[in-house]
Amino acid sequence: MANNFKKLSEYIFDPQKNFFVHPNNCSIEYQDSSELFIYESLKNITDLSTQSIEFNHYIKDLPTQYHLSHMRLNFLDSLEDIFSRESEVLEIGCGCGTITRWLGEHFKNVDALEGNSLRAKITRARTKDLNNVAVYCGDLLATNFDKKYDLIILIGSLEYIPFYSINNANPYEICSDFLLRLSRSLKDNGILLVAIENKIGIKYFSGCREDHTGKFFSGIMGYPDKTPVTFGRTELESMLSHSGLKNIQFYHVYPDYKMTETIIVERKKSLLLYPYNWIRTPFIDYFGIPLYLFPETLFLKTIADAGLFWHFSNSFVILASRSGKVNLEVDWHIKKYHNYQEIAPIFHHTITLSDANTSSLTQYTVNRVPIGRGALFQDKKNFIFELHKSDFVPGRVLASYIIESIFSQSPEQAFIKIIQNLHNEIIHNFSTNEYDNGNYLLLLGNSLDYTIFNVIVDNNNRLIAIDNKWRTKMPIPIDYILFRNTLIIFEYIKPYINNKDRLLFSSIIMKQIFKDYCNCSACSVSGRRDEGVALENLQQRREHRHLILFHG
Repeated sequence: MANNFKKLSEYIFDPQKNFFVHPNNCSIEYQDSSELFIYESLKNITDLSTQSIEFNHYIKDLPTQYHLSHMRLNFLDSLEDIFSRESEVLEIGCGCGTITRWLGEHFKNVDALEGNSLRAKITRARTKDLNNVAVYCGDLLATNFDKKYDLIILIGSLEYIPFYSINNANPYEICSDFLLRLSRSLKDNGILLVAIENKIGIKYFSGCREDHTGKFFSGIMGYPDKTPVTFGRTELESMLSHSGLKNIQFYHVYPDYKMTETIIVERKKSLLLYPYNWIRTPFIDYFGIPLYLFPETLFLKTIADAGLFWHFSNSFVILASRSGKVNLEVDWHIKKYHNYQEIAPIFHHTITLSDANTSSLTQYTVNRVPIGRGALFQDKKNFIFELHKSDFVPGRVLASYIIESIFSQSPEQAFIKIIQNLHNEIIHNFSTNEYDNGNYLLLLGNSLDYTIFNVIVDNNNRLIAIDNKWRTKMPIPIDYILFRNTLIIFEYIKPYINNKDRLLFSSIIMKQIFKDYCNCSACSVSGRRDEGVALENLQQRREHRHLILFHG
């Protein structure tokens, strides 16, 4: 290694490859099998910018989603205001250039180092129009970073340092030494950004395979085999501190930093704001179907109440600096992104929980803002979509009570009681006092978003609607709204009940609320109660309606 150790400034530019290579051709040939497809796909993409929607057409599986999805950039977008646009940036392990492209669009100059030659080629192709981006290909463990940077990015790379190191020392020590090297390459007010999974993340306890090994519980057991390794929160903080980076700020990202939906700032106040309401579960197992050992949303509440929330996050994004004068905190507490690939870009937006203005009567406010190609207002043929600001409502989301009810001593009774209460509140809040041809009560159009994840049970046990982005121009029959809720409910409790038939489950609930409810095709159920999903004819199942909800 000593003979191979070269400075980044000693890398040699290869005009054919259009990037710099290690003088001794030291590289790491790590791939995930998607690289050739991505490289060929880039030839067909005309808009390479981070806002381009062309990449979506080439997402076909989890590896291509990882390299092409705009959701990879969510946590960086959320932290953008912390960094100066005049920054000189070093990215360690740039992969296929998703992050590199974002860095090149936001900062003065970017040096991107990648160990794999094909990935470096992809990164260069993805940033070919950005003259401020220089791509380097070489083994980072055989590289000395002789330049000083304002920002060093280490996303999904730290866990591989011990795996590729020839040093047989403890992984903690190997990573600590590497972080020390990086800290010496920071300017006085420079910032190191690390994104990494948590070896004791909730998903690994609830039955998801470890993201790198593909095995159950391998990180929890301390990685018995020679594999990439991740670390817990305290270990990471200790590593960074020992590297001289005493100013440290943690951000907790869900489901993980790879496809971030929710970012929670680690500060005492955030724990008081029901952070578990903002986290979508069940979590992703990148290798198959999880074990579903317990509902993660209930565990999130338990660890928050116990003061352990920060230690069980699935992933961390960490900002660290030697200087205590550098601000590493954003001015909000929780931010959630709605920019899934399945959603049309016109509806992409963020939901941000912040301190309210001093003139406000409430302490916190929730603001919804369009992002990318999103719009604040859309008037469609039958619908209105409108983003808005609202007061923060303290309390638990109704969905968590429903999930909790199925583990109670009398699950059916507890479950139906909640659904009946939901039905009554819908009538109270949205009734038009008119009925359709099927004798179902018609509701106001803004009842459309009254679902179990948009309703908070406040401290007085009242149901409070917190989100009504969507509304119809015409009244909605109440059976539609209830049926829509049953479909949502089923997807979240399905792993923990014996009745795995979604339509039968929904039918049984509807019969509990509407005694004359008919689910046969002759009654046009297929046309309106499954939101475009063709419901099969359930007539032949009528004899099975005595089956109970959870043990069908």
